[in-house]
Parts: sequence; structure tokens; C-alpha cells
Amino acid sequence: MALTACSDGGTEDSSEPLSGAGKTLVVQGSAYFLPVFKEIGAQLQQQLPGLQIRYDELTGEQETSTNLQVVTSDAAPDVADIPTNLPPYRTLLKAKQLIPLDDVWAADDLENGYGKDLANSLKAGDGHPYVVSYSRTLYGVVWYNKEIFSKLNISVPADHQIATMADLLTITNALRAGGYQPLAAGGASNYHLTWILDSLLPTSATPEQLNNFVNNFDQKVPITVDYTDKSFTAVLDRLKEMYDNKVFQDGTLGMDSPTTNALFASGKAGMLMGHDLSPTGAKKTSKTDLDLDFLFLPPINPGAKTLPVNYAGNTLAIPKKAKNPAIAKEFLKLLMNKENQAKAIKWSGGAAPAIDLPTSLLTEGKPANEMGLLSYGAANGTRDGWASIVPAKLGTTDPYIEKLFTGAMNSAEIGKALNGIRDELRSSS
Repeated sequence: MALTACSDGGTEDSSEPLSGAGKTLVVQGSAYFLPVFKEIGAQLQQQLPGLQIRYDELTGEQETSTNLQVVTSDAAPDVADIPTNLPPYRTLLKAKQLIPLDDVWAADDLENGYGKDLANSLKAGDGHPYVVSYSRTLYGVVWYNKEIFSKLNISVPADHQIATMADLLTITNALRAGGYQPLAAGGASNYHLTWILDSLLPTSATPEQLNNFVNNFDQKVPITVDYTDKSFTAVLDRLKEMYDNKVFQDGTLGMDSPTTNALFASGKAGMLMGHDLSPTGAKKTSKTDLDLDFLFLPPINPGAKTLPVNYAGNTLAIPKKAKNPAIAKEFLKLLMNKENQAKAIKWSGGAAPAIDLPTSLLTEGKPANEMGLLSYGAANGTRDGWASIVPAKLGTTDPYIEKLFTGAMNSAEIGKALNGIRDELRSSS
């Protein structure tokens, strides 16, 4: 059946075939995911001969700032990178500058693929979806260099779990004594420190408390926990303990993510605070295969298990000013079908699929080491990241954690400041 255009920018079976001749589709994406988008684009070009595709790479900084102007301009992309937890998404929704994607969701059964909770969170207040989440990035992960650990006779914790702070300090001290920096984290990245908070919060708060932290910025949700409660401040205190005990590399507050990644990739640090795509970035930086494995930081409450944190905010939308909305929808349909979601794991270098997949698709033709973190998450579970769900104004805690490290604020003062932001959000929601 030929692809066909309809008046609302979707596609349906009609007598007017969709053509790529003389058209250029513009697709935005981050450096990590552009390889995936290019594979999808190649498939689309086979379906629509003559179609040209331009791929625009976006940085994290551009996502939060200048991209809002780009998406609403006459030069808007056809497929736009619009994370749902960042301010541009809400601004675009309010201004009705995004095209609804009900037909894309229906084509790939995303309602069931995402699961009820995630599907509901991705829909706007009018009940319609305006985005697709194309990858569930797993973050809050500590990657370690197996060669360095072996060289220094550092014992690898069982089940990837660093059980206690004492165990973490033993690893830290061994790395420093051996001439290596310990845990490389981008204190100036504006997100690495929040990643740690996100990974440890579920080991401090009960599921009920965590659910309220995630949702109580909405005025319709009663407040049952405050950010001054121990369940939250204990995580901040742990971060300060790590900093004071030199768990992080020297000069961490002055290093951004690329600098930190380069430090680890060059073999000067034994561990890296990262996510499921970090090995890909490290490999590109070092231009060689690094023998890596993953660990999780010690939990706040003894006996709890630190698990990968799930970020579902890797989302794409079609702006109202897109020149090729019907073709853009076909791009999204290809991106979200089960077969391509499975292939995207390899294309991206290990990113988790956005939808639930059969085991046969999840593991077929993929090396065991490439699947390690994904398999661990599938077997043990993952956590939804607090900072990846609440509005960025509330969830961007790195600036506060930097002040915590330097002594400019303590955990109670940070909690009070976050309570104020939450209350401000509640009054305007």
C-alpha cells in the first residue's frame, strides 16, 4: 500500500500518494541518537524516492534555550527534539504549536507499548499525545574500567552493587593510591550530580513518598512529603559525604560532561558517572574499545538496592510550522515500530528501547556485553527518575548541590528552597 497524504498532516489509504520528490525533511536530534535517526531516514527514503533529509544536531543547552525560537519560526524542523520535562514543551503546548500524534501512536500501538503510566504521563491535558518517547535512557550508572580495577586488585562488588559507603571509600582510596582519579563526574554539567540524587532517592524514600515527590508540584495532588524531610535530605547529605571524602575527581566542580568523559576515556579515572550511552561516548573519545562494566552507588537505607534510573523524556514532536508533517509522521512511525526499536539498541550503542519488547527482539543478534545493563534492568527493575518527571525548574538541582559542596548551603536550606519552587509551581499549575 502506498503512503498517502491527508489534510491534517497524517497518512491514510487514499488516491493521493505521498511523494518525497523535491522535498527535504529536517530532523533534529542529539549526537547520541542521530545514528538511529539516520538509519530510520534511510528506510524512509527507500519508501519515498527523491526525499532528501537534513539532520540537525542539538546540544542539551540548545534544547532548553534557543530551540524554542527555532521550532516556532518559519524555518521550523519537521521532526523536533522537545524533551517533555523542559520549559519549551509546556510553552509550545500552551501556544498550540504542536501537531497531535494520535495516528502515530495508533500505528505502533504505543498506548500498550509504553504501558499505562508512561502513556498517560506523555499525553497533554486534553488527552492527546503531542510527542513520542523514542528511548528510555538508563542513567545513574557508574561505569568502571575493568583493566584498572584488575591492575590494582580492586574487588568487584557482587551483583553490581556497592553495598556501603565504606566499600565505596575502599575503591576510591585504592584508585587514588594507584595514581588514578576515582569517580569522574561533571560538576559543571548541570545534570551529573542530579543523576546521583535521582539514583539514590528511591533507596531513601518509600514508594509512597517517592510518588508524592514526583507528583506534588501539581496542585491537585495533596502534599504528604516535603523536601526538608529526611527521606530527601539524607540523599543530599550522602552527596556531601562523597565530596568531602574525595570520591569525585579533583576539580569536579569545574568540569563539564565532555571534559569528564575525556578524563575517563584517556584512562586517568577508574570510574565514570554515566548512563547507558556512556560506553559509546567513551569509545569515540578514546578511539579504542574500553573494557567496561557497571556498578551502582551504595543505597541510603541498608538493604535497599540501587537500580538503574529511567528517563523517558527523549521525545520528538512535529511543530505546527513543519513543512512536511505527513512525511514527518511516517518517520516517527518507522522509528517506533518494534523491529526498529530493537535495532536502535545497536545503532545507538546501547540505549534502552522506549517500548516493551519481546525477549526475542531484545536480545537477537546483540553481544552479551552490549546487553548487560539492559538485561540487568529487565531482570531487576528500573526506577522512574524524580528529576526526569518534575518540571526542570524543580528537578535541576546541580546548582544547589554545588553550593552544598562549597558550604554555601546545607541540605535543610536546599530542601526549603525546593519547597518554595514546588509551591510556586502548584500556584500556577
